[in-house]
Amino acid sequence: MIDRVKRLESLFLEEIASFVSRHYVNKFGGVITISAVKVARNLKNAKVYYSIMGEKKSPAELQKITADIKRNVAPYLSKRIRIKRIPSLIFEFDTTAQNANRFEEVLTRIKKEKDHNEHE
Repeated sequence: MIDRVKRLESLFLEEIASFVSRHYVNKFGGVITISAVKVARNLKNAKVYYSIMGEKKSPAELQKITADIKRNVAPYLSKRIRIKRIPSLIFEFDTTAQNANRFEEVLTRIKKEKDHNEHE
């Protein structure tokens, strides 16, 4: 069962990313990237992790974007993937890139402070 879930995650990631890249390029003032898909073991739900490069979006704008994608991608997936039922898609904003940038900024600040203290 775990192998099947992993294969479905990979397949959903490929198909959703392809759909989004074709239909949502710069549509919302930024580039939407699908970074991961995690399918529940019972195959009822799938979390779709995404990020948007470009303009910063408010939570309401993000919800509007994901609702639009969700509404349009589900019929596409049902045509492209042959399984009994497409899982319910739950979109979650992927903060990995933001966390990495924040971490890098902290490291840079620490290095600057260290260099400053060594020169005193």
